[in-house]
Amino acid sequence: MTNAKSSLRSAVAVILSLLMALVLVMIPKDASAASISKRSVTLTKGYATTLKVSGTSSKVTWTTSKKSVATVSSKGKVTARGVGTATITAKVGSSKLTCKVTVIGCKLTASSTKVNLNAGDSKLVTITCKGDKNVKATSTNTGVATAKWAQSSFDNNKANLRITAKSAGSATIKVYNKKYTNQYVKISVTVSGSGSSLSTSVSSVTVAENGSSSFTLTADNGGYVNFDVSDDSVFSYSEGNWSNNKSTITIRGKKAGSSVLTITDADNPGSSVKVNITVNGNSGGYYGVYDDQDSSRFLTNNDRYVDFYDRSKGRYRYVLVPGNNYDKAQYNTAVAKATNDYQDYVVYSERPNTTSSGSTVQQFTCSINDVTASGGIQQTASKTVTRYVRVPSNYDTAEYEYAKAAYIGSYEYGVLYTKNPLNDASFQRKAYDDKYKQYTTYKNGASVTRYLVYPSYVSDPDSYYSSALSKYGIGAGGVYYQVFEDYNIANSAKVTSNDQIIPFSANGRSYYLLAPSNSASNYDQVEIDTAKAAYTGYTYGVVYSKSPSVAGSDYSINWTKSTTVYQNNGYVTKTVTHYVKYPSNSYENQNEANKIKAKDLGQTYYEPYTVLWEYPSSTPAGYRLVTWFSNGSSTNRYAFVPANNPDILRLNDLILGNGGQARYYGIYSTVPNSTQYQSSGDYVYSGITSNGKVVYVLLPDALNYDQNTLQLALNLNYNVY
Repeated sequence: MTNAKSSLRSAVAVILSLLMALVLVMIPKDASAASISKRSVTLTKGYATTLKVSGTSSKVTWTTSKKSVATVSSKGKVTARGVGTATITAKVGSSKLTCKVTVIGCKLTASSTKVNLNAGDSKLVTITCKGDKNVKATSTNTGVATAKWAQSSFDNNKANLRITAKSAGSATIKVYNKKYTNQYVKISVTVSGSGSSLSTSVSSVTVAENGSSSFTLTADNGGYVNFDVSDDSVFSYSEGNWSNNKSTITIRGKKAGSSVLTITDADNPGSSVKVNITVNGNSGGYYGVYDDQDSSRFLTNNDRYVDFYDRSKGRYRYVLVPGNNYDKAQYNTAVAKATNDYQDYVVYSERPNTTSSGSTVQQFTCSINDVTASGGIQQTASKTVTRYVRVPSNYDTAEYEYAKAAYIGSYEYGVLYTKNPLNDASFQRKAYDDKYKQYTTYKNGASVTRYLVYPSYVSDPDSYYSSALSKYGIGAGGVYYQVFEDYNIANSAKVTSNDQIIPFSANGRSYYLLAPSNSASNYDQVEIDTAKAAYTGYTYGVVYSKSPSVAGSDYSINWTKSTTVYQNNGYVTKTVTHYVKYPSNSYENQNEANKIKAKDLGQTYYEPYTVLWEYPSSTPAGYRLVTWFSNGSSTNRYAFVPANNPDILRLNDLILGNGGQARYYGIYSTVPNSTQYQSSGDYVYSGITSNGKVVYVLLPDALNYDQNTLQLALNLNYNVY
């Protein structure tokens, strides 16, 4: 019995051996031994790699699951076409070998990811960018370190980024792709030292009321500094011109007391210097204001008082000045401060008060002979100063120019003045035989006279100075789109008899606007609205040719266009800039503003987040075009979204609801169904966004996904469009 069982076992073993041998003979040797060179690979859009199959001599057939993401040649060359994932399959006989291909839009690397610098130093870091080059660099702390590109574009995928150390501390420079924000590289920056050097020739200054004193400021950064005064009622300061990193700072006493002038490096707030200022009230000084003419205050025997009438006190008061060549601007400032009364078209040594409605300040630089006193002797030194003139709204340029010229004591050729400088002995003549010409024009609704000085050798001043004359509104009559307060003057200012007078009201008054003939094609409505706005104010939704005033949450956009307009001498074509003002910067208000812009440009405007079936001919400014493939219709669909900060959830829902396929890490308001997956192993994650909305996110699978990218999506920061 035992021998029989043993024989049976032997027989079974032989049969099994024969069957295994038979199976091995039936399976082709090439197919069983074949293998693919890579099971997964990541490529940048536009780049390629070649997959190889080894261990077989049989024919290999290559296919791709998604041509829009990656294509493969008959030789196994895989080319990245679009962002996403695809599966490349190599078929050998009845066997299939696969490689998962992930395509990204951009790949960034840096030559250094850790940088150590001393404050004030800088270093170039080479950034390598493959793929999309729309790259930006930011700093987490610009007070410590900043980053700016050292070149305007990438050369052979490389560009230098200059990292500049500002002050001691640490910061992180992030270089990222603006379109594919999940593609970035970070550079850690550590800064040691105190930054640029600031120093002053003195640590404290003592000055009399209405007196002045100066010191030297040195700044290694070339004068890029900020000033702060602890109590500006005690003193004022002025900053001189910079040369070799030095400037003269002049302190002028206002009233007795103490204050501090703090000077800070504008690029490095950690670097600063303080100067203590003391103003004594019992010492004399030039341009001091007094109630009497006590000669004991004189600094030299040549000093004197100049009186003025103080209406607030109902009596005369006196300003102490040098005996010769005193500065009218400093005198005007002293009087204005004493009376709290600033006047238009008066030159001041300090910026005047502009509390009166509509007033602004014009300024100019010039050289003066500054007179000081030391040891009872007057000393005169030439210095460059800034002087200020307060002017009303829609001010008379010719009157401002005359005030400026009278202060300097010299006129200019080709400038229009309200008075004839050749009749004023205080003006220094440029040439003994200079000539002038008198013009009559219109200003603020009234007929005015203007004067032009020119050299005697100029035979035709009108032609020679045509550009200057145009600047000041000189013409045969008035100037189109000029506003008058009197109808008769407006009517007399017509350039041609066909011109029209357009009446309008503002602030309870009537005004009259001069425009070309009654034919609508001959006048520019934008210029009419702009001229009126100077009186009525700028309103929302109206196109203007000048930048409208915006305040609070108001915004404006502008654009340029070529247009044909009618001027005094006929039709001309020129490029103009137009503006439109709108309230709070919401999508709705931006849309309305862009509609107005499109209409002005003669373009078609499309609403954002609206599905388009045809490829649009143009993209509105401030928006970009999103394209997707609609599975239901087997055609492309399109939609415009704001270029900055689009509503990603709204856009994704729009695409999914219009035949688009769900994308990995895309957020949706509803659960994508299996027909909208990228592959059968996909997984839908339920989460809450940073603003509290419940959303659904498509992931490659339940376990193998990028947690950082998922978090970016939930933070509403992930945007691949």
